[in-house]
Order: sequence, then C-alpha cells, then structure tokens
Amino acid sequence: MNIWDDWYSACDTLFDCDDDPPPLPSWNRIEALLDEHDIPDSMTTTYASYGLAFAGDTTSMSGATGQNLRESLDLPGRQVANATGGSSISPLIARLYTARPDLRNVIEDRFSLDPIRNPESGGIEYATLFMACLAPECPLLIHGYVWEKTKEWIGTYGNVDTLLAWKFLDEDLSAGHRFTHQLLPSLADNVFLHCKVRGRAKVITDYQAFQNGLDCLYIIDYGSWMPSGQGGEEAGCCRVIYVPEVGPVFSYERMLAGLGEPLGTGIGERILSLTDTGRQPE
Repeated sequence: MNIWDDWYSACDTLFDCDDDPPPLPSWNRIEALLDEHDIPDSMTTTYASYGLAFAGDTTSMSGATGQNLRESLDLPGRQVANATGGSSISPLIARLYTARPDLRNVIEDRFSLDPIRNPESGGIEYATLFMACLAPECPLLIHGYVWEKTKEWIGTYGNVDTLLAWKFLDEDLSAGHRFTHQLLPSLADNVFLHCKVRGRAKVITDYQAFQNGLDCLYIIDYGSWMPSGQGGEEAGCCRVIYVPEVGPVFSYERMLAGLGEPLGTGIGERILSLTDTGRQPE
C-alpha cells in the first residue's frame, strides 16, 4: 500500500453549492487512472500479506447468514487473524465516515461509538476510524465476512442490516456489462457501487500466470455533502481480476479520489497480488 505524503490536499475537493456535484468520471477516465497509475513523487509504502479462507457458516451482527469467509493479516512483527470480518466497523463504513462528515453522527449512533472531542475546538476527533480506513488490514474490494454465491450474484452481508451489503459480480459476465448496487441504504441514500466487466484477461501474479481472468472495474460513489455552503464528492475506484474456481487474484485500488477537473489522484493506492492458494497449481 502506498499513501501519498500530501494526501490531505489530494482528498479535499469542494464545489459551489449552487451547482450540482460533478458526475462520476467516465469509465474511460477510470480505466486510464487505474491503468496508467499516475502517482505523486513522495509516498509512504507498507507491505503486508492478506488471506481469505472459508470456515463453515456464520451470522452477521444484523442477522444475515452465509458462508464464513475469514480474513487474516500478516504484518512484519505481528499476525492478526480475522482481520476485519468480526468488527462492527467495516472498511466501507470507516471510509464513508471519512468521506462524509455529514453522516458521522448517524454512524456514531448506529454503532454506539463514543467520539473523542477536542477540548480546544470542540470538534470530534475521528483519527481512530480514519486510520482504520487507511490501514493495510482494510482492503475494500477484496474482503470476507458473511459470503454468499447464488445464480444471480456473488456478494457479502454486513452488520448494518440484512440486505446484500456488497456485490462482487452478478450473473452476466460478458464484456461491457455493467451493474449498480446501492451501498448502506440504511445510512445514506446516495452511496453506490458501480461495476463494469472489461472482459477476459491474462494476468501474471507471484503465484502463477492465469490465462482466463475476468477483468472488472469498480467505482464507489460516496455521494455529496454540504459543509459551510460548499459541497464535495469523492469516489474510490478499483480494478479486480477474478479467475474461475480460484477467486480474486489481483486488485489495484485508488482511495478517495476527488472528482472534478483534473480527476484527483486520491489519497493513495493499494495493490494485492495472489501469492498462494494453499493448493498446487493445475
């Protein structure tokens, strides 16, 4: 994971509240951002090993039941099992908390968070959730918890409600197919996941080369808000390649890119590449 050293300015995008927020970038612009990997000169790099493994069935805190896709994390000097799945605060909620100050009270109330207030300014100190959003144990596009695969979708359930919280794929895997899935409708009405299937692709990982990968682009639109007469809108975008019967083998993610002209570079990037499946290559 790389975090830009000047990420404070990279994620601050404001627009006049008399105008509508800009639309999401075109898929061509998203493809260019992810494929060309425009990055600042100065950044901080962190390395970690992240794993997913099925472990029977489980039930979310909201009551949704499915397969227990457990996450594990191996950082230099420490190992963390079930990195995020058992926490009520998912990486998505942590990033929504960061991107949408107008929803912080709602999130704090829903999860019984006790915000720490700055005694000088009276403002809420949200560094704990914000740093959780940036931590290497929180990949967003490749994650576990209550997992379900049906004829219509592959997705996961969360702790907010019993609706499908995340959709990785739907039944149409043809090149050019797109779908939109509303995220966290119990918390907000304008947060959406958008996916576009680019088609089949060859990808080379540290584990092996895969000839029959499915290349997918994702955008998370965190929506707009109005602070002191101004509105902002941010998005995260990611490229994930899946291989049948193996799962995700590669992911490139841009975090919290501000919209507008030019398209923001975000606050950092996260790159995951398959290193082992626990079985011999075919």
